[in-house]
Amino acid sequence: MFTMDQVIAAQKAQLDAAYGVAATAFAGAEKMIALNVATGKALLAESAEMTASMLEVKDPSALLGFGTTQAQPALEKAMAYSKQAYEIASETGAELAKAAESQATHQQAAFNSFVEVALKNAPAGTESAANFFKGAVAAQQNAQAAMQKAVKQASDMAQQSMQAVAAQATQGVKASTAKKR
Repeated sequence: MFTMDQVIAAQKAQLDAAYGVAATAFAGAEKMIALNVATGKALLAESAEMTASMLEVKDPSALLGFGTTQAQPALEKAMAYSKQAYEIASETGAELAKAAESQATHQQAAFNSFVEVALKNAPAGTESAANFFKGAVAAQQNAQAAMQKAVKQASDMAQQSMQAVAAQATQGVKASTAKKR
């Protein structure tokens, strides 16, 4: 049914896909590491600056208000970090999903080709069984497509919810900080 060249080509395609997925995962990890290193450096510098500023404060009441004035910028920085980390994870996830979808499409086409060849070579009198098998394969493929669509919709809804929660948290801290001043 399949020639040795087809088997070798399929194996090469599988290896290429695996290396592509690994490269995508490493690129995403590299971006997260770079973000974490940059964030760590910035936090260290800001901490040193804040400590120096606190040591210069002479009035105890000003020292108490110092923390309140730092809350809003700290939250904004935390939200910016979270947003960047989420974007890296989403981007990497989308690339991996795209690769998986491409691979699934390729595998599905290869399977369909195999089924067609097998059904063409089926013995006489097995047409009804062959048609049943074709229908079952088509139903499975339709169910898989519907499931992929549902997962994408759920992912989109989760992303929208996360963005809404982040916006509400930022507004809440801004309102809280504004009241304390």
